[in-house]
Amino acid sequence: MPSPPIYSSPAHRRAPLFALLIAALPTLFAGCVPAASGGGVGNTAPLTRNEIRVVGVQDAYELLVRTRPGWLRTSGGALLLYLDQTRVAQGSGVREYLQNFNIGYIREVRWIPAEEAADFPMAPPGNIRGAIQILTGEQ
Repeated sequence: MPSPPIYSSPAHRRAPLFALLIAALPTLFAGCVPAASGGGVGNTAPLTRNEIRVVGVQDAYELLVRTRPGWLRTSGGALLLYLDQTRVAQGSGVREYLQNFNIGYIREVRWIPAEEAADFPMAPPGNIRGAIQILTGEQ
């Protein structure tokens, strides 16, 4: 009787799966590493008009959910929302305001860290997580 092929042993069948698992580990655990800056908000780069156009959404909330979800987290203090230099929402009101804001008016969206947000106009006293600033109009 001929001997079975080399690849038929259970250990050899698991080797490709093991190699795939090892290769995928950095991707699997990437979200577990805290961000180096920005208070755990992830990408703090501003969203420009050109970037916003290619996302294919209608409202500012969906835009942030798809591109900067860390900005919308509510743990760690008050989240503020500014339209240009005016505070328009805080805390739970941020989501509703963003859901009703058409992205066609947006020039840029910025993340403002807590230290800077505390100095913005009408910033409330107390623990501030940060602010989302929507800039409108032409530059």
